[in-house]
Amino acid sequence: MKTELQKQALELSQMMIEEWYKNKTDRLMTLLDDNVTWIGATASQFYRGKSEVTNALEMVSGEILPCNVSEASWYIADKGTDWCLCIGKYIWTISDEKLYTQEPQRATFLWKLSRGQLKISHMHVSNVMHTLENNEEFPVASSRRNYNYVQKKLSEKNRILQIMTTDYEYSLIGLDSVIYIEASKECLLIHTRERIYRVHEGIGSFVEKNCPSFIFIHRSYAVNSDWIKTVTTAEVVLINGERLAISKQRYKAVCDKLKEIFR
Repeated sequence: MKTELQKQALELSQMMIEEWYKNKTDRLMTLLDDNVTWIGATASQFYRGKSEVTNALEMVSGEILPCNVSEASWYIADKGTDWCLCIGKYIWTISDEKLYTQEPQRATFLWKLSRGQLKISHMHVSNVMHTLENNEEFPVASSRRNYNYVQKKLSEKNRILQIMTTDYEYSLIGLDSVIYIEASKECLLIHTRERIYRVHEGIGSFVEKNCPSFIFIHRSYAVNSDWIKTVTTAEVVLINGERLAISKQRYKAVCDKLKEIFR
């Protein structure tokens, strides 16, 4: 295939992706070859022939939310007399008042020259779609969870704890700097990046009032999930290397909570 046609194929490939995430499919439909095939991101997206592919694209495009495509790179992977293979990678981002998701993507377009015009013979999207729920064509549910999680973390980052230590020292602590809370006899210990604060208060009431998102791995420990590195049936390993005992009764609940937060 001539160089100018290869360049055109690259430009069209990027254009198809950008327009797809803006819910624009008119140009794409006109470029489909009669024998086009499409393999999509989900297990069910396997289509053959222009009619089948067109119907599937129309169905899926209705569920795509407008996204921003960035950091795109497209290449000619192989070529022949009347065809060329375009491969690309990019990042799409969705961000609005209630949703947020950002994922790296990969795509392949096989273009062939048909009656003097470039046509799409095959499309393959290798997307990171592990966040898709059942019966979803686009990760709306996970985007909503991501948005809520980010908003919660931003809120916590800006939140300041006001405490009075057992030595009658008044202190202001950024909630995001707290690693975990520990019950210790008649007081509690607040472990932060900088130091440990001793406060006369019960761990249950303190956590409920000041950091309800912390996870109780043991009746004596409430941990900031951002600091958890590994969880076993015997202990929780923190990012800073500390190891805290976990009660066997709480192990499953802790794992479920972490999956809910980070999935």
